Amino acid sequence: NIWTNILKENKVYKKIAILILLVSMSFAQEKIGVVFTERIVVKSTEFNDLSQQAELQAKKIQDEYNRQLSELQTLAEEIDKNRLAWTPDLLKAKDQEFNELQNNLQRYLAGAQDDFTKWQTSAEYEILMKVNKIIENIAINRGYDLILEGSGGVKYTKGAYDLTDDVLYELNNTPTPSDSTPE
Repeated sequence: NIWTNILKENKVYKKIAILILLVSMSFAQEKIGVVFTERIVVKSTEFNDLSQQAELQAKKIQDEYNRQLSELQTLAEEIDKNRLAWTPDLLKAKDQEFNELQNNLQRYLAGAQDDFTKWQTSAEYEILMKVNKIIENIAINRGYDLILEGSGGVKYTKGAYDLTDDVLYELNNTPTPSDSTPE
């Protein structure tokens, strides 16, 4: 998951930066908000829909892999059963066919996994950009000076500062463009 990786990067620097910001802002009358992105990922309909789409795509990949594997196993059984009865040329042709099927299966799996990962990463990125835009709009429209990522270093916040439910509401009630899943 992209977001988890982003949250894990530079945690020490984030904590230092948050501490410096909070200390410097304690002398000013700044309006601060907090958003817990992990909760957004768990509770948003868009992330849940993406998860369901990912499960369907993974099942399609697995089904096709199983189909090709079954074809390969059937050919292997046929070769073993008829090895002594076939001519050397026919046996060589069947062995070559087996090797081609095996290579095709490996290429299919590698390509399908790569396509799936690219699709999922892109879809997650689009949703996260939408979340960031919603956060920005809330900040501008409500006059916030700073909105912090709560999952990365905030241990406690008063409920009044927590804007996560507002972001979830906007995200879950904003029409989404047509869904795109890999073929």
